[in-house]
Amino acid sequence: VPVTPETSSGKVTSLSSTLQVATATCHSAVYHEFLEETRKYPDLLVAYNAGIWGYQEWETTIRYLAGQQDHHQQHQQPKSPIPFVITAYTLSECQEDYQVISQATAGCPTKVLWSPEANPFGSKIVRQTRSSTHEYRENACWQAWLLGGTCETTPKEQP
Repeated sequence: VPVTPETSSGKVTSLSSTLQVATATCHSAVYHEFLEETRKYPDLLVAYNAGIWGYQEWETTIRYLAGQQDHHQQHQQPKSPIPFVITAYTLSECQEDYQVISQATAGCPTKVLWSPEANPFGSKIVRQTRSSTHEYRENACWQAWLLGGTCETTPKEQP
C-alpha cells in the first residue's frame, strides 16, 4: 500500500480483489499506546527502516505485541500471533534490531521466521548521507518474527 498524503493524515486506504482485502491506516502515536487505546490489533506489521536499535520506545511496543495475549485476556478476545517484518538500511543495523527484539521478547512466546539477511526487494540505489562512509539502501535487509502469546516475566528496567 503506497503511503500518500491522504494516508499520512489518518484517512484509510483500502485495496481489494476477489482473493484479498487490505486496509492501511496511519496514526501519529507510539504504537503500543495506539493499541491500548483502540484495541485494534493488526494481522501483519511491517516496520520500514525502523531503527529499532536506536529508539527505546520500540522495546515497549515490541514487548506489548509479544505479550498481546496478556492484554487480550482482560477482554476475552484471543488473538493469533502477529507476523512482524522489519527492514533496515544495512545488515549491521538489521542485526542490532534483532538483538533488541530478542531482549525485549525474552520470556514471551516468539518465533523467528527469518533472521537478518539481504532483502531481495530492497533498493539498489545508495542513499546519500553526510555523516557516514557506509552504503545505505532503503530496506536493504530484513527479518521477520511471529509475536504473541502470554509472557512469563517482565524484563528488568535498564538504567
